[in-house]
Amino acid sequence: MRVLSCLLLTWALVGCSDDDLGTKLDGGGGGADKGATVDQSTAKCGTSAFLPADSAVGAYKVKGTPKAAATNKQLDDLINGGSEKYKTNKFSCMVEAFYTSGAMTAQVWIFDQTDKTGAEGAYKATTSSDYTDITPTIGDASRENLKLLADYLGFMRKGKYLARVSIDDLTAKADGQALLKAIAGAMP
Repeated sequence: MRVLSCLLLTWALVGCSDDDLGTKLDGGGGGADKGATVDQSTAKCGTSAFLPADSAVGAYKVKGTPKAAATNKQLDDLINGGSEKYKTNKFSCMVEAFYTSGAMTAQVWIFDQTDKTGAEGAYKATTSSDYTDITPTIGDASRENLKLLADYLGFMRKGKYLARVSIDDLTAKADGQALLKAIAGAMP
């Protein structure tokens, strides 16, 4: 009953501990988010366990507090457009975090799509003919858009999860792939 009461308190989660929600901030993902600052709304989603630790990939460090979405409305508000492909493919929750390294900023989105079928559907809807497979494959499937003029954009799917990495510098392809590998390595 306490768990239900805590969940009904919306994002504030006043007076609830992580144990009440059945989550742990260390995520059990091999220490994947020990360097990341995680608030309770992010921990509620659980995908925060897959966020790379500070300096796990080059000099990238988390900037600010990651944000989460666990409802369709929250997803719409967080990603501000393009959420339909996730919602129609069993969206459960997602976390967004920003990492910086020098002048570069990487945006990381990690989605829980409920099951493998949901993740496959959202992945297929997200990657178009502009995308090229990443070799060797990261996770179960991975693609990147190398036709962008200024940014790097890559997607990875593993089990019921999706990860998207966008970096504001096209020359950061190796960094984008390394971030995707770090995320995939933390996933079950």
